[in-house]
Amino acid sequence: FLSLSIAQVRIGDWGALTCPLEIRDIVQIGDTTYCATGGGLMLYNNGNFEVYTTVDGLHKVDVSSISKDNYKNVWIGGKSPNGFVQIYNIEKNNINIFDYGLTEITEFYIGESIAFAAFIDGQDLGLIKWVYSAGEWSYRDIYRNFPFVIETINGLDIVDNTVFLATDYGLLKAKMSENLKDPNSWTLAFSDLSGAIGAMCRFDNGFIFATNGNIYRVFNDSMTEYELIDIPISINFNDIIFDDEDFIWGIDNRNIYSQKIDFEPILTDNNLYTISFDNEENIIVGSELGLIIIDNTTHKKTIYKPNAP
Repeated sequence: FLSLSIAQVRIGDWGALTCPLEIRDIVQIGDTTYCATGGGLMLYNNGNFEVYTTVDGLHKVDVSSISKDNYKNVWIGGKSPNGFVQIYNIEKNNINIFDYGLTEITEFYIGESIAFAAFIDGQDLGLIKWVYSAGEWSYRDIYRNFPFVIETINGLDIVDNTVFLATDYGLLKAKMSENLKDPNSWTLAFSDLSGAIGAMCRFDNGFIFATNGNIYRVFNDSMTEYELIDIPISINFNDIIFDDEDFIWGIDNRNIYSQKIDFEPILTDNNLYTISFDNEENIIVGSELGLIIIDNTTHKKTIYKPNAP
């Protein structure tokens, strides 16, 4: 089942002409879906859209990544060629801007007192670190040195004081207690698994990652071992999540897959960038032409497109 809805945008949102149709990353806060788009920060709630731009205090409108912290802020990462990081609060507008002349911000990890962002700087990749102290976030360090040549960082997480990076070279790890500037601090998490890691996500106290058409699970009690999750077909996921019944959902190019329906593809007509859940556990997908929402019971697919200029 498919339905299409052209949602209205709040009057006045186009004070700065932008196009938020391309939804590159999403994060759920309460009953509102926050979207990183090509035309600013877009908020979606029950069929309605609001778009925040430079008029509303956004540093720039071409946004590639988004996350949230525990202090009611959203973290916004700029797309190439303007890789800024902005901490933004809908009620207070701008909180802080960190613009170091980088090319693009691709991933976030936001903890209670530590935050990281993965960045592209020309041909180089790296991480920026912030710490939370005395009620505010402040820049702490930048890390650019790895023992391997990596071209993409597709995932970033910290589990049991270990940083994990999903890269095109493989799954890299380093202990937080070590000097992350030293390339020798970084190693392959599993030397017998090579190739690009397309996606990773938390599961229970550990995480899962996708590579070479397979999905692997890593347990928190033994970060040196993994197990292969049995799936019936080979899928090169570029984003994956687990629902509240522990079923896998993921996206690959223009298709949505779910373990709940035996990985039969849910076809779409658009390139897909990110997958998550709304506050009612419906599946929500960011695409090149709006949001796709799949009912978690009926699997009915609804496409919501902002009425962009």
